[in-house]
Amino acid sequence: IPDIYSLEIYSTNLKNLVNASESILNEYKIKYSYLKELNDLSGIPSVIKHLDFEGNKIEKISPQAFTQFIHLRTLNLRLNQLKRIGEISFRSHALELLDVRENEMENFQRINFVWECFDFHLDLDSNELYNLPLIMGVVNQINMLTVGIQQSNLWKQSNNFKLSLNNSINVSKIVFKFNNGSIYSQAVIESINSNLLIFNEFEVLLERNEFKSNQIYKFMNSLNPKRKVSFAFININDLISEYWHFGHFGRS
Repeated sequence: IPDIYSLEIYSTNLKNLVNASESILNEYKIKYSYLKELNDLSGIPSVIKHLDFEGNKIEKISPQAFTQFIHLRTLNLRLNQLKRIGEISFRSHALELLDVRENEMENFQRINFVWECFDFHLDLDSNELYNLPLIMGVVNQINMLTVGIQQSNLWKQSNNFKLSLNNSINVSKIVFKFNNGSIYSQAVIESINSNLLIFNEFEVLLERNEFKSNQIYKFMNSLNPKRKVSFAFININDLISEYWHFGHFGRS
């Protein structure tokens, strides 16, 4: 393959990665195909900045699969068949997004950073997680952690749920979505109110009719007023229409 800016392959029967090791690429995308695992990625140029494997059949990922990509900015693994990630490591200091939305994950153990990242967003929405992954290595701050909706029953069992990453990591914003009341469990409230999780803002995305529910008022009244919590209404297009902030409930 000659030097090109982007390699993009969509909706094929492809089961293996395309070798582009001799090219200089910025983006490498194989989407909605039949990839089942990511182990040896030596066929992808090490200078790559954006990797996109959305909509494949990926079940397994090698812990060191992405360590050769020192300029990696985004990694999209959305809509695959991942049930578990043990450990995943990165050597890029520019990583901005790890998107693992809409898989089937019950367990995500660890993310290891060899170099510090300053603008990292971890999106875990719409899985079945029993825990949040440990964030290890050279990292002191996460720009955004999207917990979203998690379907595991364990999240509804207040004695078992732990919302903690690492007591030395500061999260600029944590985002939850309405989750049939499970976000209002005592364990979630205790995690928000405690010092286990250091964050600047905690945001809950709600359907409009949810704001008037008794669950919301109970949740608000249980929060430490020193913690900054926002409630954002979302419409059918998943666009945020307005904010209400805990403490004074005024519009932003």
